[in-house]
Amino acid sequence: MLVVDDYAATLESIRRLLQTDHQVYEASSGEDAVRIAIREKPDVALIDYRLPGMNGVQTAAAIRQAGLDMPWVLFSGLVNDRVTSEAAALGAVNVVWSPFDPREIIRDVLKRRGPRPTSKMARNTVR
Repeated sequence: MLVVDDYAATLESIRRLLQTDHQVYEASSGEDAVRIAIREKPDVALIDYRLPGMNGVQTAAAIRQAGLDMPWVLFSGLVNDRVTSEAAALGAVNVVWSPFDPREIIRDVLKRRGPRPTSKMARNTVR
């Protein structure tokens, strides 16, 4: 899981809730998130809208432009129709208001996505 927020307390809180079941990568800016996503290729990203530099939607767009197609959720305390539309246009699985329970969000995203094929499964299905 990639969690992107410029507030250290939020990053810590989400990491503590998710780390027992998932590897959690943290980024405090959009630029850091793109670098980490390229390097680590996480299964899911939780991205705050208000970030220094690129906002959350711009961050998701940059991750997509880098060739990664991971499911992502935008979160913020300041969500409006424009932001929701922008996020949906870029394929956001969901847009949620803060505060939220990240465990529920991740369960929902993973359920929608279905199981991720292992490299062995992928080799067996490619013809």
